[in-house]
Amino acid sequence: MKKLIIAALAICFIVGITTTAKAVVLGPAGFSLPFGVEPVWGAFVTSTTVPVIYDAINAAVYQEVRLNATGYLFAYQFENFDVEGSVNSIKRMTATDFTGFYTDVDAFIDVGDEILPLWLDRTTSGDAVGFQFLGGPFGGTAVGPGDISAILWIQTDAQYYGSGSAHFINGGTQNVTLYGPAIPEPASMLLLGMGMGMGVLGFLRKRRNA
Repeated sequence: MKKLIIAALAICFIVGITTTAKAVVLGPAGFSLPFGVEPVWGAFVTSTTVPVIYDAINAAVYQEVRLNATGYLFAYQFENFDVEGSVNSIKRMTATDFTGFYTDVDAFIDVGDEILPLWLDRTTSGDAVGFQFLGGPFGGTAVGPGDISAILWIQTDAQYYGSGSAHFINGGTQNVTLYGPAIPEPASMLLLGMGMGMGVLGFLRKRRNA
């Protein structure tokens, strides 16, 4: 009976792993094809929309920052507008700075006509996470005028977020400022520690006076 219970628990554990470990864990120098699944979104924190205009490309990137049990999640989607002056395609997007952070990465199609990246990668230093749409021997499809990318996302273990950047690449490269994972500065940590300390002191005083 005990053996049957252990076997059942083992099966449940394996099933739990296979149903939750859906995305691609990318360490430094990591490379993978996308799985095409959604992340655990968590609570909405903030969003931003930034124009991407360069090299006969008129586009924009939309970003959302979410917070779940793992840490901050960064999700992106960009559109290459079908307007006069936008005649080139976007072949690649990279986001930084993820050095020292865990990254779980994937992309998924939300409405059916979005373009999924060909592959996902991370630089040797771990700084940049890339979404490659066209290139190499695999072919792929660039995000051309009138096209919109799949929803691209990077789950991190970061407990703070701040200023980051993204790079859009075709013949040239355009850098834009977005959000990214952050490590708090020592001064911020000192203020946080002082605030927590004052809170504890206040709590102890209340207990003493009660």
